Amino acid sequence: MDYNNAINNFGFGGGMSVGSVDSSELSKALSAGDSANPAAMGTGGNALQYESLEATLISALTERIEDFKLMKLQPKNSVGATVHQYSQAVDSGSYEGLGTAELGAPIESTSEFARITRNVKYFQTKREASVQVNTLNPIVGGQNGEAVEERLGTHVMLKGTEYYCFHGNEAVTPNLPSGYPAQIRAEASQNVFDMSGLKISDAGGDTKIEEAVGSIYEQGGEISDIFFPPAVALDWQNLLKDRQRFNESSNVAGMNISMYQTMFGPAINIAGRAGIDKMYKVKTRPVASSLTTLRPTAPTFALAAQGTTGGTGFVAATAGTYRFTVFAIDSSGLISAAAAEANLALAAGEEAEITITRGAAVGGVFASGYIVCRGKKDVVAGTDVREMYKVAASGIADTVTLDQNDEYPGTAEMLLLTSNGVENTYQWDSFLDLRRFNLGATRASIPFLMIWYGTPDLKVAKFNGIVKNVGHAGVDGWF
Repeated sequence: MDYNNAINNFGFGGGMSVGSVDSSELSKALSAGDSANPAAMGTGGNALQYESLEATLISALTERIEDFKLMKLQPKNSVGATVHQYSQAVDSGSYEGLGTAELGAPIESTSEFARITRNVKYFQTKREASVQVNTLNPIVGGQNGEAVEERLGTHVMLKGTEYYCFHGNEAVTPNLPSGYPAQIRAEASQNVFDMSGLKISDAGGDTKIEEAVGSIYEQGGEISDIFFPPAVALDWQNLLKDRQRFNESSNVAGMNISMYQTMFGPAINIAGRAGIDKMYKVKTRPVASSLTTLRPTAPTFALAAQGTTGGTGFVAATAGTYRFTVFAIDSSGLISAAAAEANLALAAGEEAEITITRGAAVGGVFASGYIVCRGKKDVVAGTDVREMYKVAASGIADTVTLDQNDEYPGTAEMLLLTSNGVENTYQWDSFLDLRRFNLGATRASIPFLMIWYGTPDLKVAKFNGIVKNVGHAGVDGWF
């Protein structure tokens, strides 16, 4: 059995080399000795004591593909530094003035390069299996408690990395990576397209998608996959089900449509390897961390209306009274309780200025950012205020941010990716493959860490994009 090929079929294995072994060699290795002390080994050898958990990771990706679609799809790239740097060809140069006279001098055309830096992030979870649970009869699939903990720890790692590939923002939570949407927003190409609260199935909703795909196509990308939260899935089906056509010999059991055809290249995957992703969440009211002794202290904030200084601002149709609140978030993503809600009346031509004052430090550490939330127009009581956007804290000074009505509360986003082509347009940079690190026991248990060091890396921003402010059934009547 060739384990390298098995691993590489899933794009992993950058930090692991097990070679090609036949079953007899593997059986011999597994059955040899059981001493944990290499110096005490007999001539018969010793049992394998592996550290890498890549095989467990691959198995989880295969069995739970619906949970970890993006982590399975994205190419994996092994890197050798905690700060990964590389040069990128941004532009090949201008084609103006290519024509010359017979002996004419050509016009110089220069390529453009950029230096890209990605900070590796360190994902860790501590697991523990008690002696009692480890002594029980096999509890899941013939595995003991320790093996089950290892497998469940793998799922925790995958759920977290999948989530942060969509929702991470390094400027707000420095210990976590910037996901692909945050990296797209940070690029000059700014492939951010606005649905303005429309559902995909609303009149004009599909036109917005076509415009996004077409704009990226003009820049050289060819969208092959679209990811979105489960709340948006029914709107895709409502958009496309009446467009599906079958001949008289078709035997159709259902209407699960998996491809979306545009004028710009092959059909796009909206199901299967892409489409619904359980870890891609709509913006809702944040939930305060249950780790009350570790989470940041709730902030306070003040509101003021002022004339529009940029962005969309509030117009006649959106003018009214809005309810706001703010949550603090720390460098590892722990969320505070909410600040007390407050209302602000906004007239046409105005925007909201929000001045946030940080709470007390927890363990000497202050919040690194804030989640700004807003409610439905003219609903001035209650706590149904939902996330609009996140903003980095301004150090010891108050953080001043503006609600210019460009980010709608409670809406969804969609991630548009170009997965075809000669070069990866995005990838997972792996500094250290998933592995186990054993800890010393201080009680009747087997404690260990599971660690995985890496980061999502958007290599060619202009070939990918996001669609923001996507409406869904959960925000009907909000906009």
